[in-house]
Amino acid sequence: TGFCLATLFMIIESWLNEKASNENRGMVFSIYTVINLTVMTLGQLMINLYSPSSFALFALASILVSLAAVPLALTKATAPAPIQRVKIRLRHLYKLSPIGVIGAFLVGMQQGAFWSMAPVFAERIGLTTFAITLFMSLTVLGGALGQLPLGRLSDRLDRRHVLIGACICAAVVGVCIRFTTPTLHHGILIYAMLFGITAFPIYSICAAHMNDHVEEGGFVEASSGLLLVFAGGAVVGPLVVAPLMTHMNSYALFSFTALTQAILALFAIYRMRVRAPVPEADRSRFIDALRATQTVTPFGPEGDLERSSNELAQDSNEGDKAPAQGNQGGKSETENSKNESLAIDPPGSDRNDTPDRS
Repeated sequence: TGFCLATLFMIIESWLNEKASNENRGMVFSIYTVINLTVMTLGQLMINLYSPSSFALFALASILVSLAAVPLALTKATAPAPIQRVKIRLRHLYKLSPIGVIGAFLVGMQQGAFWSMAPVFAERIGLTTFAITLFMSLTVLGGALGQLPLGRLSDRLDRRHVLIGACICAAVVGVCIRFTTPTLHHGILIYAMLFGITAFPIYSICAAHMNDHVEEGGFVEASSGLLLVFAGGAVVGPLVVAPLMTHMNSYALFSFTALTQAILALFAIYRMRVRAPVPEADRSRFIDALRATQTVTPFGPEGDLERSSNELAQDSNEGDKAPAQGNQGGKSETENSKNESLAIDPPGSDRNDTPDRS
């Protein structure tokens, strides 16, 4: 199921990226993100339609996935071009930004554990099925609400300060859940939204911090590497938390999330002592990192597209010095410039990358 869903997301996002222009790309993916988070919330609430232990909900999910293929079957639009392939060097990425790599892994552990075990936690503390769906839905909504405010704040301050603050707040929320007797379910629901607001934006901040230090042309590699590290952490997290919840109690889930967030905060404090902050003029925009972190297909800056275009032109010996893709399959040069790669930056981007900044 995970393999299939990752493939579906990649195709959908490839299609959107190819059809969008540099002028409306940011708006397109903002709308896409809003739709994605909204229907994820609705999906959680749909658990109330039937018993989760019955076949009906699985059949409904299968029907919805099948219906999603109908627009693709009816369209006459051309398929998206293959995504750009990059070599992922995790050791290199760690040298560029230790906080980015370590943060991606720890956040992956925390979020993997939460998505896998939070419904079990909610059931064991006595929440009804409806309350469980609210618990999960409010966490998603909280994560959506917290992204842009914390992200824009990190554009103005040292991102590590914002990262430390978010980790501490998320850890405090986890501790409050751990030591709060859930006699009032509404209190747990409030904590769920606060957890989403503070914990879910942490990965995007780590990715933005990585982007600040990545060398010119390395955005796609960085995004791909962080997604891989995050996925590794998401696999490890449930394997650690499940035995803890079995041998201790259900609240071990939030003890674990608080511990991982505290470790990340301490690591960020240590890194602040050994590395100066990136000048504000050299920071990437948080919105670019946000778009790349909510996808299985990373999107890079326009410079990557221009470089791949020049390389293609040189390889084909066309003698054209301008960045062009050439005529592929009868498409126009403008279409091919959009189809060559998914590494395209939205308008207004000014990263001022310098090769020696790392």
